[in-house]
Amino acid sequence: MIETIHDEVVTPHTNALLHGGNVTDIIVQEQCPNEPVGHIGMFEDSPALQSEMNWLSSSPSPKFRARC
Repeated sequence: MIETIHDEVVTPHTNALLHGGNVTDIIVQEQCPNEPVGHIGMFEDSPALQSEMNWLSSSPSPKFRARC
């Protein structure tokens, strides 16, 4: 799950996080603290897209960090 602390649709943003053994929750601002992206802009936000492409790849890296 990729989430932003500036989400204006899912509030509080922690409600979007999943829990379980096979789940990775990513909060954009944990990787890029100054990233202002909200819910609507996630589809074109570079750090969010980088994380998405990592996790959708055939060999995702659990240590991946987006470039801010």
